[in-house]
Amino acid sequence: MKLARSPNPPKKEPSEVTAGKLSKRKNKLMIKLKRIYDEQEKSDGFRILIDRLWPRGISKDKAGIDLWFKNISPSNELRKWFNHDPAKWDEFQKRYKEELQSQKETVEEFKSIIKK
Repeated sequence: MKLARSPNPPKKEPSEVTAGKLSKRKNKLMIKLKRIYDEQEKSDGFRILIDRLWPRGISKDKAGIDLWFKNISPSNELRKWFNHDPAKWDEFQKRYKEELQSQKETVEEFKSIIKK
C-alpha cells in the first residue's frame, strides 16, 4: 500500500512576525517552518510541533521538540477530509483559517507562548 504525502508548498524564507501590536521595528519574532522529518539544527531555537498526532517513526528524543501544541492544529475532521489530497490544498487552507478564527483563546495562548 502506498501512502499519499501531503503537498510540499514551495520553500519560503522564514517569516518575520510582529508580536502583537508592537512596533514594526522592535520585538520582531523569527518563525521558521520545518517538517518534523527535517534534521534538527542549533539555529532552530524553540521548537514547537503543531499536529494532532505524533509523527510516525520519530521518537520524542530525536524530534527535539520543546512544546507539542496540539490544540492549534487542524481538527481531526478537517485532517481526515483533507486526506493528503493535493487537489484539496487550497480549500484545506481556507477551512483551517476558519477553524483558527473560531479558536481565539487558543490562538492567543499560542501567541503568548511565542512572544516569550
